[in-house]
Amino acid sequence: MYSTTVSVNNTVHQPAANYVSKSVAFIRNGRLIKVLNNVESNSEKPAKCFTFFKHCLNRHQHESSSVIIPFKMHNERGEWLRDSVVKILQLFQKKVAELNKQKCLTTKGVSSQLDQLSDQLNQQSEFVLNETEVKSVYQQLKSLADMLPKTSDLQELADLLAVQTKLQSLAVARESLKQQLYQQLTQLEQPGASSKFQVQLRLSVGAGLPGLDLLEGSVTIKAMFEVLTDDDTGIFEIRSAGLKLSLAGGDKLIVEGEAAVQASSGTIYSDESLLAFVDRQVDSIIGALFTAATSKSIGHLVDWKRNQTYVELQQQALASQHRLNNLLLKQGLPAQVAPALGKIKKMPLKMKLFTGKMAAGVNLFRRIFKGEISKNVFNADIAKRQLLIDSLQQDSLRLFRYDSRYYSKSIDDLTQLAIQQADKPLLARTKQVLDGLFAEYQHYSDLAQFCDYARANPKKIPSSTLEQAKQVKASIELQRGAKGRVEYLKTVSISYIALLQLYIASCPVEQQEAYKQHYQTFDKQLRQPIFYIPESAMAEQLSFSTRSQLLRNAFGGTLTLELPSENVGLSLSATYTHTEKHPNYYRQGEFLDLRISLDNQFNVEDILSLIDSEKTTFNGLDAILVNNDAEAGVTQQNIISQLRQTLSHVFDMGLELGASLECRFKKSAKKHWNLQFVRIKTQFGRAAMMPGLGVYIAPTVKAAVSAKAAETQTVVRQEWLGSDTLSYLLPIYNALNSTEQTERWQLFTKQHEKEFKKIFIAIATIGSSVRAEVDKLLEKINNPELGTNLFAAIDGFKKNATANNYQEALTVFNEFLSHQREVHFKLSEKVWHD
Repeated sequence: MYSTTVSVNNTVHQPAANYVSKSVAFIRNGRLIKVLNNVESNSEKPAKCFTFFKHCLNRHQHESSSVIIPFKMHNERGEWLRDSVVKILQLFQKKVAELNKQKCLTTKGVSSQLDQLSDQLNQQSEFVLNETEVKSVYQQLKSLADMLPKTSDLQELADLLAVQTKLQSLAVARESLKQQLYQQLTQLEQPGASSKFQVQLRLSVGAGLPGLDLLEGSVTIKAMFEVLTDDDTGIFEIRSAGLKLSLAGGDKLIVEGEAAVQASSGTIYSDESLLAFVDRQVDSIIGALFTAATSKSIGHLVDWKRNQTYVELQQQALASQHRLNNLLLKQGLPAQVAPALGKIKKMPLKMKLFTGKMAAGVNLFRRIFKGEISKNVFNADIAKRQLLIDSLQQDSLRLFRYDSRYYSKSIDDLTQLAIQQADKPLLARTKQVLDGLFAEYQHYSDLAQFCDYARANPKKIPSSTLEQAKQVKASIELQRGAKGRVEYLKTVSISYIALLQLYIASCPVEQQEAYKQHYQTFDKQLRQPIFYIPESAMAEQLSFSTRSQLLRNAFGGTLTLELPSENVGLSLSATYTHTEKHPNYYRQGEFLDLRISLDNQFNVEDILSLIDSEKTTFNGLDAILVNNDAEAGVTQQNIISQLRQTLSHVFDMGLELGASLECRFKKSAKKHWNLQFVRIKTQFGRAAMMPGLGVYIAPTVKAAVSAKAAETQTVVRQEWLGSDTLSYLLPIYNALNSTEQTERWQLFTKQHEKEFKKIFIAIATIGSSVRAEVDKLLEKINNPELGTNLFAAIDGFKKNATANNYQEALTVFNEFLSHQREVHFKLSEKVWHD
């Protein structure tokens, strides 16, 4: 057992200044232990050290005097360039004419078809081909590949170009489909919207007297798939199944008590945005559309084989990439064809979900009154995956948790260079090893692509040549202690990060960014390999996983009231929830949700008048709010006044049959219930039910079975914000600004401009609840200048509510929200464990 400490001390003279820099690398038994930068020169014993010099290398390389302009077939967006396609068609015209002279073609009319297509493309002035033209080019290339002599270079060129055309057109269609899906699902971006599919089977046994049920026990099995948007968590995709045990006693027509215990488990995928959700799902949808071709934008896919999905086409195009470039080069076209690879998908958070719920309730006169008290425990094990490159770059400690075999070859190469080229500085030696790693990776990529191509084309590549390539590929893997391309890419990625850290640490701080950019191409290729790797392997083996626990406890009560005959068509329910634990501290506390469901047509003023006239519901709420202080009782006057203030400009809005008006209140530190939002929702869907089939197993005992399948969608039509609390506004801001969706926040402020003006006036009012919230956040932010600017701008708007003053207040308010976001993340930060 021994350890070697490798250090350097070097002075570099520049016209402006002299500086001394030092790095120390600890290597024990060939294992990289750690790297220290800017170490004092007397901090290590000379007997245990040898010197690594630090200074900059001149990155300028002499370029060749002869410059070859590469032949490009498509632009960066994957669109085919018209001039390039015409050149290729002219090439085939020339070759087909030669074959006709030699009488090698049995099918006539090929030359005329090429002439006609080439003329059609030349008549248009656009730089890129449209969808119809791409389809025509693909069909022409495919027919050429079938007509040309087999095993000839020309036939192979036509075949490979057809594959590229297919992939490029699918990539464009894929992006188009993504945009269509996004537009169709934008309603899911609104918090409160959801789409659910649920299937349940209920088995029950009841006992009683003839014609009178007194006791019933039941077992309900449920399976559910749901997509919903939360205030602060992005898009949830929930797949779960559960079991419910319930016992009811009493007469259903008069009074019935019920107790139930239910548990469910499943998986939640949490995407940070709707766009990320669509990107994750789009390939599955495209796979279904290969046969159906239900979208006009991808109608040309209908004649493609069912098993040719986007990923498989990528693999085919990657395998033939170098072969295609070589064939084009033989024809005098120095091409650099690169397949249209999709962007790297963002990995969603994945939670193993377990929920438990206990409930007890009473039904009075069946449809008139229903109450329930419940305790809900939500426990989830969250898994987060990060790309290996990103993970190691952001947390260098993770590098040292890997076995030394992953990077030992590169460290050994660096150590050998230190002995052989002791006169060279560390920067030069590290760059030499990095460049060697890059060259090795490129060579390995060529071999991997060749092996894929040879397997797909056994008649064109001799088996002996394939075996030889596989042996060379395996020897490269063996040198790095890897087996297979996934393991090899993993070792190269880890070695790359280890060397890059040494490399960046060995150059002046002011030049570090420039040196990072020098290896951006290598970095990009490691994130998205230029040879085929299955997506599942990319996600599982080429990413770093961490875990965290999420616990959410909530106590609640629900009171549902079907209003009597004079208010027929209107039902009201109130739900009280006390959330003790929540990963977002804004969501902790006491909440009250009111839901008014409509079975007839009303306008907003009619609904508020009906609520105002209904005393029973609000008098009964105090019985449910058992944890509520006496002075904080929910009064009808308090709720109606806030609703009227918020909805003052929409009293005449009509609500259709099946709509609902929902509002949520949160209890403030001052024991007041402040309105968070008012939403108008519409729920629609369809259901299939199997009526209960029962049989008497004894004179007074009946067994029954029933089944139900339901699909429902909930859409938020309108939303208005309360003006005396930020507890709903802040999670939305934090969610939108933690992703690439800042433009949605700008749209949000524009849509709610009237409410924002009311909020600013409330903040400027000393003693208001929202002013207390702002003061508390400013204390945590600890930026006196920000507080002064905020109150000055908002006070100015309150005194003179002009458009300019509003914009000034909004600008400072956004700055305040940006600062509180940092506080929010600190207080809500998850603890991730490897």
